[in-house]
Amino acid sequence: MKKRIDNINISRREAVKGLLVLGTISLLPKFILTSFKGAAPIHFIGLGGAGSNQIEFLYNKGIKGKFTCISNPLRPHLSKEIQFINFIPPGESHYKNGVEVFKTSDMKQAIEIPNVVLNIFKSNDTFVLLSGLGGYTGTFMTEELTLKLIQSKKSFITISSLPFNFEGQKRKSIAENTKNKLKSIENFHYYELDKIRNEYGNLPLKEALEKANEQIYKIYKANAQV
Repeated sequence: MKKRIDNINISRREAVKGLLVLGTISLLPKFILTSFKGAAPIHFIGLGGAGSNQIEFLYNKGIKGKFTCISNPLRPHLSKEIQFINFIPPGESHYKNGVEVFKTSDMKQAIEIPNVVLNIFKSNDTFVLLSGLGGYTGTFMTEELTLKLIQSKKSFITISSLPFNFEGQKRKSIAENTKNKLKSIENFHYYELDKIRNEYGNLPLKEALEKANEQIYKIYKANAQV
């Protein structure tokens, strides 16, 4: 899939270097590219619907830090302390009675990350990216922003979930593709939703997602040393 690296506002030379880095790390054993410094201000960023749900879980848990959700549609119930950025992926909208009920994302179209998102990463915060792989925003933003954080030598950790089997082979293949590109980065962590569900005896979906949220927190604590 063709990448639109120029949309990350870096020079052509930096973009080529970044692509070489990404290609190299996919062939090497896991290793540290940047540190994760818990002492820096923590900024939790949810990418897509799943990532935004995880942001709400961590916020409600009382964890201290900044919180941002990057998703679509709007989340009017969010606390005022959680920044919301409405990112609408390319694709076809489906309406009922004049109201958009769902959107079919164009997974073949390269992502263009808007400046309002890129500006978040100009600070010296420690970033925690949360996402569910398989959909447009969660998958492609995870890949592009993880690469950008490496290039910028920022302190970060990326935590992503792999979809349930019932979500379909296409979605799982997209998720696996991104996982395989990033898994050699020690700052990148992933977990499989089906494994969590089966570990506790084929849990109902709601309870499985609650256990997944707990898994996110465990990964964060282990790496932030809090």
